[in-house]
Amino acid sequence: MSLTPASLDAAPLKAAIADLRAHADTAHVEALASACAIVAYADGWVTGAERRAMLLKLQGFALGAGLDLAATADAFDKVTGAFDRDPDLAESEGLRRLRAVAGRDAAYLVDIACAIADADGGFDAAEREAARRISRALGLKPARFGLDEAR
Repeated sequence: MSLTPASLDAAPLKAAIADLRAHADTAHVEALASACAIVAYADGWVTGAERRAMLLKLQGFALGAGLDLAATADAFDKVTGAFDRDPDLAESEGLRRLRAVAGRDAAYLVDIACAIADADGGFDAAEREAARRISRALGLKPARFGLDEAR
């Protein structure tokens, strides 16, 4: 079951974390950090409070998946630093990282990106569009995640 922006409940999130655990290599951690950054920077900037909330949520996912917290934080810092310098290039590189791990089991990246988008207390139109781009980059249909255009 996939998360939808309207219902980020515990069961689907636990499933997404379990899927992350199954794919815990450097490429997947970098893809996860990229997915998080793409939705976070969708509106053009990330406040200090958003950054802290996003990092805490990402570290919670990493801890639940048994990932190395320092490596996850490093990947997050690397990716978000790139967004601070050149958002267009950073998104392009992030989508490349996502495509590198795409496959039938990559839905957890969209699920977690949706949860990260909600970390600041909302899931706005720009974040929804970013989640659609992530879904398409992974070869998945946005409607599967409740991200269809009609909302």
